[in-house]
Amino acid sequence: MSNLFEDRERAYEAKWAQDEEMHFKILSLRNGRLARWAAALMQLTPKQADQYAQTVAAAGAGAGKTDAVLARISEDLRTKGLSCPDATIRQKMKDLYMQAERELTG
Repeated sequence: MSNLFEDRERAYEAKWAQDEEMHFKILSLRNGRLARWAAALMQLTPKQADQYAQTVAAAGAGAGKTDAVLARISEDLRTKGLSCPDATIRQKMKDLYMQAERELTG
């Protein structure tokens, strides 16, 4: 009987790990696309946009770093003299997350 419970527990753990990995991939894709969107607003060159995407990805690495990504992009846009409310960035983040999720989960 205990094997049944152990098997069930292992299955739950495997499912959790798989879900966490997928969530990480979705966030990574979203953050890269968000950075490229912001780079376009800032009129960065393609090379600068690539570097910027890497910087934003580093800011967003790890669990619970969505606010760090938002703060980074918001600050960078302000520094470039662009007015973009946080609500607009949050909506773009949401849209890009949903797009990435559809893409990666089929």
